[in-house]
Amino acid sequence: MAGMWASSLRLGGVSKLFKPSVDFESLSRCIILISLVGVALAIFDRFALRGVGLAQDAMEAREAIESAGSGVVGMLAAFLSSFAAFGVISTWLADAVAVNSRKKIKVLAYINLITYLYLSIMLGSRSLLLVIFVVHLVAKLLISEQLGKRQLRLFIVGVLVAGLSLLIVLIMIFQSRLSLMGVSAIDSIRFSVYAYTLRPTETVLGFIDGNEFLEGFGASAYSLILYVFHGVYEFFYMFSNLGSHQTYGATIFWLPVKVAETIFGSFGLMSLESIPNFRSGVFTTFAGGLFLDFSIFAPVAAFIIFFFLSLPNKFVSSGKSQWLFLAIMNEAVIIFSPILSMLESASGVYLLTVALIIGLFSPKLK
Repeated sequence: MAGMWASSLRLGGVSKLFKPSVDFESLSRCIILISLVGVALAIFDRFALRGVGLAQDAMEAREAIESAGSGVVGMLAAFLSSFAAFGVISTWLADAVAVNSRKKIKVLAYINLITYLYLSIMLGSRSLLLVIFVVHLVAKLLISEQLGKRQLRLFIVGVLVAGLSLLIVLIMIFQSRLSLMGVSAIDSIRFSVYAYTLRPTETVLGFIDGNEFLEGFGASAYSLILYVFHGVYEFFYMFSNLGSHQTYGATIFWLPVKVAETIFGSFGLMSLESIPNFRSGVFTTFAGGLFLDFSIFAPVAAFIIFFFLSLPNKFVSSGKSQWLFLAIMNEAVIIFSPILSMLESASGVYLLTVALIIGLFSPKLK
């Protein structure tokens, strides 16, 4: 992980680092058009096929989606709409190499991204919003030229404003979910699934409970902090209580395993639910999935996985600019690794797969 992070330091100032190996204007148009199709298909799947209504709240929308099940259209929509996460970044890249993207294309890229995020937020989900924020922040840092003092100040102010806005939105989403469940923010701290390993003291709870503002907004913010940091504690709980049970790759590589089992039948791998003392619905850092899959051989698996994840950084440094999207995603994997494994989340795997496809096929647009 440290090696990947160090190699990323060589990627700043993209337009000076290499001559583009692909036509970024054509690539940007292609990504934005694919994401437009994907977002339109996702809207059709969500509202026409699965019967979700705009008037429904997040809980009702989730129930409607779960009851309708997942079909081919839904899987295709989830995959194609993930291209929307890279549309805005592709216009930044085009501008960085002196190819000014047309205003209409930029506007469409932002519309696709906002719609893509809205479809996730309307289900009460916060993780995708946080991932997209980090991915775009990393992209801006890697693409930007050497910043002068004034530009650096503006950039820092912009990040602080965007980060504060994101925090407020995340808290609002959380409060909305609590309201739908009829649970107070204080009770969520006391009785949430992550309070099992990371529980605040009664002194802190009493202080929050004694102030009207802290009891609402403050408790929600505090709960968000616990939500982010509980993964480390959950990992040590898992390490101490799960024994030698292994899932042999079904946790980290769940998507290829799922595809392979669909084609060839079940491999009979151990399911997470069958493991004694396994706690679902919690984060266990990046190391958690590795430990579940490979037990004492997790360090070896980590070395192999991060070796392959480091290759896009090497490719970009050698002039293969089409791999920048995957390099950006790999930086996000590292940033989130103390909290969760993006390889275990559907949104993370879709974004990584899309970035890989861009790297493999975009040279044909040269």
